[in-house]
Amino acid sequence: MTSQRRIVVETLNPFVALKTMLRGITSSARVSVHGRRISPLHRRHICNTSWLLSGASPVPNNVANAENDAAKVTPMVAQYLARKREYPDCMLLFQVGDFYEFFGDDARRAAHLLSLALTRKTKKTQVLNEMCGFPLGSVDSFVEKLVMHHGVKVAICNQVESASSAKKRGYNTLVDRQVVRIATP
Repeated sequence: MTSQRRIVVETLNPFVALKTMLRGITSSARVSVHGRRISPLHRRHICNTSWLLSGASPVPNNVANAENDAAKVTPMVAQYLARKREYPDCMLLFQVGDFYEFFGDDARRAAHLLSLALTRKTKKTQVLNEMCGFPLGSVDSFVEKLVMHHGVKVAICNQVESASSAKKRGYNTLVDRQVVRIATP
């Protein structure tokens, strides 16, 4: 049986407090950390960061909803969701042109772990509107940080054909992407 503790921290930077608190926690305890951030107006916000401590990256909550709401899903998002269903226990790193990107829940988690900027697409109807990413040449250093420093399993999904060869197949044809490598701790 595992115990669960609630830790409340009052600080301007909850991630500094999180790092400090985790030093004394044993691996046998299940911990849910709630940090409190004080805004300039002294309002209190509770930030639940327990998902940062979990070992697995679950399939995004909106994957099931996305399948039912096909009008909101672009072909690339449908391709991402298909790959995410194949590798639900991994953070999926998706190549889009000259960049690698995380989407949805993986994007939020990667933004915190790797100090990347989390952005949103402008369309409110888009299913996976949260994203973060980095240039193609930085993939090894970011994957190493996720795997070696944070113990995260990462599936790397590359474009296996060029955009020009995809256009030869048809006007609006999507570039084929496949998972080519899985990095594990």
